[in-house]
Amino acid sequence: MEDTGSGYLVLDATGRIIHANARMEQIIGEQGRGLVGKHTSETVLHIVDPTGRRMSREELPGVRVLHGSGPLRDELLGFV
Repeated sequence: MEDTGSGYLVLDATGRIIHANARMEQIIGEQGRGLVGKHTSETVLHIVDPTGRRMSREELPGVRVLHGSGPLRDELLGFV
């Protein structure tokens, strides 16, 4: 996935970044600052739903799964 040209990152259940590719760092202006290990609240990154509304931690798909919602498919999120 590193060479897709798309930016992506992986969060843990608390919202801490456990992986971010170089393109994502470039997109949000964090090149060379090391996103891994930071919480999303420590970045300019805000996770939004398809309408552009900022999502709370409890609304994030990964958190919902960890709290027993069962498998989720076709979840669309954005970053602003």
